[in-house]
Amino acid sequence: MKPPEAMSTTESRRYGLAYNAIILTEQPFITPTNPLEEAMVAMAKDPSREHTQAFETVLLRSKVYVLTNKEGLAAFKADPTKITFSTLPVDPGQPYAMVLYTSRARLHQAMHNDTRWYWLSMPGRTALATGRNHQVALNYGLRPPVYIEAKQVTSMLARTPPVP
Repeated sequence: MKPPEAMSTTESRRYGLAYNAIILTEQPFITPTNPLEEAMVAMAKDPSREHTQAFETVLLRSKVYVLTNKEGLAAFKADPTKITFSTLPVDPGQPYAMVLYTSRARLHQAMHNDTRWYWLSMPGRTALATGRNHQVALNYGLRPPVYIEAKQVTSMLARTPPVP
């Protein structure tokens, strides 16, 4: 996957998005290693209402990994309510998306073990509430990715009550 700093110009952004799309289409689906990945792959194979609702429920209850930067990690360690996150381009002309991963291993896999990336771990509900006004890309750079529009995030949070 091309890192965001390699996509700073319009031309490099087009190239980076095309490169990432090719990488995605040539990859097999991940082999699920946790309930969130199981629900994600099931929904990708059969996007029925039942699988979609199951995925949403598991996402809100699971731990996710949010991309951030060095300063964001330091701020979060000092005060866990201070959450900053990185966004990446998903499609040309579309808003950048908040990027989440289903595990630390998936984050490292997508970033090819590049150590310039930092992350925060938190419940899916917290991550989605933090990025509520952003599109969300789950497992960006892997197959299957899940893209959630900002309106869907708001709807999902409203429909599914927090777990005590």
